[in-house]
Amino acid sequence: MDRVPAALQPFVRVLAAAPDHLRSVALLLSNMRTRLDAVEAGQLAMELRRLAPHDHVIRLLTESVVRRSVRLCQYACVNDDGRNEAFDRALRGCVGSESIVLDIGTGSGLLAMMAARAGARHVYAVEHEPLVADAARKNIHSNGLSDRITVIGKDVLDVRVGEDLPVACDVLVQDIIFAEPFSGGLLKVLQYARSRLLTNHAVLLPDEIEIVGALLGQDSQLPPVSANSKCGFDLSAMDMFQPPVVDVSRPFRPERALSDATRIVSFDLGCPSGIDAAKTIASIVPTMSGRAIGLLYWLKLHLHGSTFEDVPARRSSRGLMLAYFSPPLDVTAGREVALRTECIGDRIAVDVVR
Repeated sequence: MDRVPAALQPFVRVLAAAPDHLRSVALLLSNMRTRLDAVEAGQLAMELRRLAPHDHVIRLLTESVVRRSVRLCQYACVNDDGRNEAFDRALRGCVGSESIVLDIGTGSGLLAMMAARAGARHVYAVEHEPLVADAARKNIHSNGLSDRITVIGKDVLDVRVGEDLPVACDVLVQDIIFAEPFSGGLLKVLQYARSRLLTNHAVLLPDEIEIVGALLGQDSQLPPVSANSKCGFDLSAMDMFQPPVVDVSRPFRPERALSDATRIVSFDLGCPSGIDAAKTIASIVPTMSGRAIGLLYWLKLHLHGSTFEDVPARRSSRGLMLAYFSPPLDVTAGREVALRTECIGDRIAVDVVR
């Protein structure tokens, strides 16, 4: 194995004589992962997986090493068929034979390959995680598209026209958007791309993000709002540790909601500079009376004329978010509830106007 980090090489030479030497190396790697360079450790982990592709023990031992470099969302995006179809449809509608496409956070390279298939003259796919960038190159090569797609293994904020890109691009495609859409530095990336990497009239995919939500009752079988009383003991001091927003497991049955799905706020990604200070008020009308513990919300992506929504009843690569009301709110069917949405840095705060 030529990808063994220098710190492990003496141990690996000894372990090479062991009957299950690959598992022994994987165990050593797992135990020493925090002392090693994340990229070097990840490369060795992937080499072990390549040498023993069907060994479940090796996959388990190397999982924590791989996760230091590769997020699970990279794999989840590839398996979100609804998301894939929506981006493919949008790319076919806006990419032409003269288009120069920039794909930020290419991951598997799927969106870049869609853009090439749609007819783009060239696609520049940016991926800062070395293990993922290497996988993208392999995928692109195996699909015969290496001459039309260039993978740039950099943070997009370090990409330069004239150095990494021959010219500014006229189509931007990206899916570095999570259920809490700005938590991954999306605004900074878009501002930089707008000012340094794109033409003045570049098409953005997506070009708008919409937050859609529904009121949830306290019987929704979701994480409780308060620790309160458990097993006869008062645990209310723990309430200070309750996060204001939590990720909710999918899928979610809509009959648990106290309102229909409602548009709460939308953000124009073509003008990212004003988003981080945005404040809006939206109205939502309960369809049932009860005690609302918070707002369950998800994303709807606008893709140059078409849309894709992460509705609660289906699985997708993004999560659902639950913004708790503190305290919970008693609502009456048919009586409007006003919600205040505010961007604070890269987070979104949602609360009731009382």
